[in-house]
Amino acid sequence: MDNPIRQKTIPAWLGCPVCQGPLDQTETSLGCPADGLNFPLQDSIFRLLPPGEREAAGAYAEEYRQQREAQGWRPLTAEELATLPQKAPAGWDPLYWPARQQSFAALLAWLNTFDAPAGTPLRVVDMGAGFGWLAGRLAAGGREIVALDLSADDAFGLGAARQTAADYDRPLLLAQGDIERPPLQPGQIDLLIFNASLHYAVDLKKCLRSAAQLLRSGGALIIMDTPV
Repeated sequence: MDNPIRQKTIPAWLGCPVCQGPLDQTETSLGCPADGLNFPLQDSIFRLLPPGEREAAGAYAEEYRQQREAQGWRPLTAEELATLPQKAPAGWDPLYWPARQQSFAALLAWLNTFDAPAGTPLRVVDMGAGFGWLAGRLAAGGREIVALDLSADDAFGLGAARQTAADYDRPLLLAQGDIERPPLQPGQIDLLIFNASLHYAVDLKKCLRSAAQLLRSGGALIIMDTPV
């Protein structure tokens, strides 16, 4: 059972996954007044999926988990998650995390040159966040972060991110949603990051067009570690 939602933890720029309109807040859920839809907070994850798509999301998460386990991946502990990408977990591909270290360092260097709107925290969405290591590292800088992924799996999805989501300067909000139909309001986001995730989109052009519409003036869309 989740605790009641605290107002300060909910970015006002979350949106309905159907109409992308603003959401009203109750003690335990978010609701779309335009469509009459309700999106619960379950296991510390906002379930921002259109009606009838929970089953498909679960099937995707299970398939993804099976593929990763076949590749030799294993669930990570909270301690291992907290040290990514600097410290590679034992047993994984030895080339995987060194490559991620380089792209993460390049992202941090670029962020130092990025002009955020004055007077507000940087609004960032980790699109296809997986177990949330990148969103967590960025949340540690006091930014307003949403980790968005279709999978709520406890090993390789947002379920794993629960282990560290409260450990940062600002709470890391976990949202189950589709990167091709993101539950976000248009024109509200400063930085969208597809970190090793864009290649999971069915329609790349449609995905990028919808993502671009979410950005505020001067916002940026970043693609990292993606074979596209």
